[in-house]
Amino acid sequence: MKKIAIWSTRVHQIQEVQKLDLIKNYKVDEIVNISDLNLPFQNLIDNSPVGKENLKNLVNDFINYILNLYKNDFIYIVQPAGSPAFQFVLGSVANNYKNVEILYAHSERVSEDVVQPDGTIKKISSFKHVCFE
Repeated sequence: MKKIAIWSTRVHQIQEVQKLDLIKNYKVDEIVNISDLNLPFQNLIDNSPVGKENLKNLVNDFINYILNLYKNDFIYIVQPAGSPAFQFVLGSVANNYKNVEILYAHSERVSEDVVQPDGTIKKISSFKHVCFE
């Protein structure tokens, strides 16, 4: 059984440190960008529908579509897109599938004060990847 990580957001690109984390700590064999899957309902995920049943149906369609693409593999859905309501239903429903796990990134905010030529200070924040859970 292969372990496949589906990078599930089109907004953020996966960082090298995140790839290494998935490979080292989750023993992932392959990382697939969700954009490469050409999901027929990607627009519905990006603009999640209203209503619990609509969300539940979308989540089941999403998971089953991926499981049909990667039969007999274990799937990590990493950094899923969609509304918080979609993500909540995704996490709840995914527990019913034995070969699916949802992973979110944990990061640490790193702030730096940069003195400008006029003496003012500009605060620059970046986020350092810590781990997936």
